[in-house]
Amino acid sequence: GSKSVSSLPSVVSSAYINIAPMMFYSYTIAILAILISVLMFHRKKSPKRPNGQQPVAKPHPLASVPSEQLPGYIQRFLAELPSCIILQSNVAAFQQAVDYSWAQQNREIIPACIVRPGDATQLGKAVAILKQEHDRRYQAGAKAGDKSFFAVRSGGVNPGLGAATVQDGTAVDLTLFCDVTPALDGSTVTVGTGAKWIDVYKSLDEKGLVVMGGRNSPVGVGGLALQGGISFYSPRYGFVCSNVVSYEIVLANGNITTASTSENPELWRALKGGSNNFGIVTRFTIRSMPSAPLWTAGIITLAAFQQAKSLKAYHEYLEHASSGQPGAFDENAPGPILSFVYIQKLGF
Repeated sequence: GSKSVSSLPSVVSSAYINIAPMMFYSYTIAILAILISVLMFHRKKSPKRPNGQQPVAKPHPLASVPSEQLPGYIQRFLAELPSCIILQSNVAAFQQAVDYSWAQQNREIIPACIVRPGDATQLGKAVAILKQEHDRRYQAGAKAGDKSFFAVRSGGVNPGLGAATVQDGTAVDLTLFCDVTPALDGSTVTVGTGAKWIDVYKSLDEKGLVVMGGRNSPVGVGGLALQGGISFYSPRYGFVCSNVVSYEIVLANGNITTASTSENPELWRALKGGSNNFGIVTRFTIRSMPSAPLWTAGIITLAAFQQAKSLKAYHEYLEHASSGQPGAFDENAPGPILSFVYIQKLGF
């Protein structure tokens, strides 16, 4: 890795280094050349759109259903939150909202409607409607293990199939909760759950501040901050959730409350790694501090047959870093992450 000083960790450039035997490297280049040739061939054969027009979104099954024939709880959304609901009949806006999910497999999961509240009050009303529908279904014989009819999305980057979306149900979209408000003394910053970390960093960089947040720019605030979260500063300050001072949260009954050490302290503790099991968090108040020099590193990509060596080297590093020897650990350097990626063969 190379030493780089930056107050904007998310946009620090990384070096991508491939380490593999020469034969493996040659085969990789040959395969890439073949793939590029095939793609270019298909591109030439595909019909061109006039004037660079984008493909027209196709309507989904409920697009032609009259509003009075939609499920009862969706009709309540229309009556009580008309400015917040996006129906399939609004083809372009609906498709744009569906495509906000980062993973393609989640873009193919189509909800019946999308609710996009603009503030905590509107979100509270939406949650109350969902709670009433939940109770109605259980009274009608639904069981605890039945499939959920709603999902909540903040950043939408989770690649897990079905993460933050739901087929034929209601997707609660929190992208409008994207405010970034530093305290006057610079000790904390209040961040909307739907913000992307890159936008948080850019906003704080103008003021010479940093905050414990994600290490990948498109990641959203809500999912990472509720599930733990590893930041560039974790060696010094711990998990992202450990630095959350308070939460604004909408509970299951639709009420809005605050969780902190002085107000609902048990809920405050539960939200530190408790994910979305206790309500919908709308805003996080997180400790911030003046920006400082930071060691940054690159990404090393190894061939699959070197996975055992990679794991062994990682264990040796951890043992050395925790040895207490002088220079073995630098709290100004982001901790390493060892990832194993398995790609399934599809039709080849």
